[in-house]
Amino acid sequence: MRAKINIEYDFKLNKILYVFFVGAVAFLLSAVIDTVYADNAYEVPRVRSARTFLDAKIIKGPHHTVRDRVSTDGYLHRFTVDSDFGVFKVTGDSALRKLVKEIAAIAALREIKQSDVFA
Repeated sequence: MRAKINIEYDFKLNKILYVFFVGAVAFLLSAVIDTVYADNAYEVPRVRSARTFLDAKIIKGPHHTVRDRVSTDGYLHRFTVDSDFGVFKVTGDSALRKLVKEIAAIAALREIKQSDVFA
């Protein structure tokens, strides 16, 4: 009777050790695979030309110019805009359109300020 109990106990212990060993190996393999794939250029910001996806009116206006090199992460574009009023950095196409309108508004306000109506 005692030999049978020891065999069952050894079998259960071996099964537990086996499951633990398989889990440890799986964990180590996943760590190695993560390290290999982390070294790849996955979702690294790319640089695009603004001319490829923006209208000419947005790229160059009377008071602003969008720089041609635009970085993107695949979702949002990051623009740099040179204007008569300074250099601006914006993220997103809608933010760029808003900035272009704001630059036009600043220019209009400056024209009004320099006119006889303002004096």
